[in-house]
Amino acid sequence: SDDEDKAKKVTVRFEKPETERSRKALEKSYGFLLRQIKEEPWIEVNYHKYGSEYSEFEHRKLYCMYEDEHVDQFNLSPQDYLNQLVPPTEEVKMLTPGLPSHLMCRSGLKSLDLHEHVKTAMINAGVASFTELIEVLERGNSVDFVLSVLKVLQQVAVLVQGNWVVKSELIYPKESKSESGVSNDLVQRGRDFVLYLFTKNTSVIRSEVAEMVRLPGADIKDILSGVSTHSTERGIWEFLLPTDHAFLKKYPEVFQRQQMIWQSRSEQLSHIFTEKIKQEDAKASVSSSRKSHSRASNIDDILSNQKHPVPAKQRKGNVAEQS
Repeated sequence: SDDEDKAKKVTVRFEKPETERSRKALEKSYGFLLRQIKEEPWIEVNYHKYGSEYSEFEHRKLYCMYEDEHVDQFNLSPQDYLNQLVPPTEEVKMLTPGLPSHLMCRSGLKSLDLHEHVKTAMINAGVASFTELIEVLERGNSVDFVLSVLKVLQQVAVLVQGNWVVKSELIYPKESKSESGVSNDLVQRGRDFVLYLFTKNTSVIRSEVAEMVRLPGADIKDILSGVSTHSTERGIWEFLLPTDHAFLKKYPEVFQRQQMIWQSRSEQLSHIFTEKIKQEDAKASVSSSRKSHSRASNIDDILSNQKHPVPAKQRKGNVAEQS
């Protein structure tokens, strides 16, 4: 037809080559993003609630342990690794929840300096052998450490039968009183008197102790229970631990030094008890004066180097016969 034969006017344009810069600019345009959204096909979604069996099953797929997974070895020293597990406390609190006021947790003890550690350990133990104490401290057993412990130990404890007993002033402070209302200064003297008797013998007689120290029965029992056990068959109190001959043999200079300390303390106690009897004698009648003189003589007998304790009644009888 005539219409088909007519020529059509066509405008030809040549597109410029696309550069990397122009392509990135096009991808950032809003029209390009909108076209991508329209062209994206829809996907059917099956919703499973959290906690359902299927969701838990799919969730477990997120965790995987490869058989060939390589784990680097620790590069920490044993002490550093322990500090990572149990960080040291910045401040040591003497009162730990759930423990008595005089006790501490083990981590708290280890953070103390050596003097306080030994002191606290002896207060808690009361009586301990040197070997047991080294094990309790858990700081090794090198020669330097053992000598350091031995030096500190002589400041907070006394030697009795080769074992160490905490000093009386640490468990009976002077500013306090006993449960019976007696000044702790008097209780200290009574306890030191008992400990001195145990340095001479492995057993003591309670009536003999009571006659000299003149303390309430509850205080005397508390002192004896802390360092000895009662033998009902023999009627005596026996020292808590057997004599540690190995320690006495290994550290003779410490033994000699402690003997000198006990000798000096026994002289002090003898003087104090004798003066006390004299004061009682001055207030008593003439008939009770002879009884006080008998007790004063008993002090010298007990504090002498006798190897076996003599019951008080027997000594009284001997004095009566001599008089």
